[in-house]
Amino acid sequence: MKVNELVANQIRKYMSYIYLILFAGITIRYYLYSTVLEYKYPYALYLGLRYALMAYVLVSIALVVWQKQYSTVLEPVFMVLILVSAGIVTYVVKDNAVFDFALLLVGAKNVPWKRIAYVYLCAAVVIQGIAYYAATTGIIADITLQADEGIRHSLGINYPTDMAAHMLFIMLVYAAMREKKLTFVEITLMGVVSYWVYTKTFARNDFICAMVMCVLLVIVKVLWLCNIQLSKYKGLKIGGILMLLFVVGCITAVTFYDPANAMYQKMDTVFSQRFSLGYQGLAQYGITAFGSFVEENQATLGYYFFLDNSFIRIAIKYGWVFLSVITYIYYLCFNKAVDCKKDDMIVALIVMLLFGISEHHLIDIAFCPLWFMLFSSMKKERRTGRGQN
Repeated sequence: MKVNELVANQIRKYMSYIYLILFAGITIRYYLYSTVLEYKYPYALYLGLRYALMAYVLVSIALVVWQKQYSTVLEPVFMVLILVSAGIVTYVVKDNAVFDFALLLVGAKNVPWKRIAYVYLCAAVVIQGIAYYAATTGIIADITLQADEGIRHSLGINYPTDMAAHMLFIMLVYAAMREKKLTFVEITLMGVVSYWVYTKTFARNDFICAMVMCVLLVIVKVLWLCNIQLSKYKGLKIGGILMLLFVVGCITAVTFYDPANAMYQKMDTVFSQRFSLGYQGLAQYGITAFGSFVEENQATLGYYFFLDNSFIRIAIKYGWVFLSVITYIYYLCFNKAVDCKKDDMIVALIVMLLFGISEHHLIDIAFCPLWFMLFSSMKKERRTGRGQN
């Protein structure tokens, strides 16, 4: 038995290394796609990584079943359900990113979460730094937009808001990875960086999310110094239904949107037409089981149309089946964060939802790797602050 257990541990170890390599390659591809860097990421390389990831996931699921490494007998079934639903959506809407997201999510089984976060941060910080340097030195274009506040800079990214979103998630992942070792100095630096990003991009909603993040992290840190750990209270698991509430709230608000109502007009203005555009999307495409192809190319349409709200976007573009799966995944992630006593991860998951109200990157691989904690290896945080994985 000891020999078999040793062999199994070695297999898991090398499997995790293979996953991290595949994760890095695919994440870099999507991250580069969000920049204006003049690069040539070979499509053949992407396909090779994708097929390798498919093979890896199949082997991983087989090993999970063979070695009985699942938390419940339904876990492998849920893994297959995620892959099948994402595969159907990809076939319907012709969006490979959905299936890639599902492959990385399921493939993260038994891979230490902190290693996934570290690989993401390395890729994100390096690409972000290169894009910033290239844009500020004139090597590549710094896409700018004129706004009432001033000139909005993209700093090497495709759009100012996307630049702010990237920085927000870099900080969220960093905070979730640092856990109790996160200091007040680091939180203050996050606030300073967030304000600097706002002065360059004028991405108001992302700045609000960043400030909420900093405030919540300070509260968690203060409570920790007072020997109070929020995740110790199992009642906190009720937060797992937050995404369901956000989904129902956003869809209800958009469904009953009335352009003649003064209150709706004011809210639509505050949220930069997200209500009216969501209403237009629902009227034109509706919500189907597995989504619809949504045309958002302004050159093709002749007018501006884009679904910025992540919950409305997933519902319309990817369908209610996949939206239900994602909502349940959030529930499981939140509960796992509570069980593992990851207070900073709980903060990241809450801020992630706030972000989803105004931005469309909630399940984008290049922006939000927090989802991959679902099946990853994550040990409980100890009172010494030395939690692992």
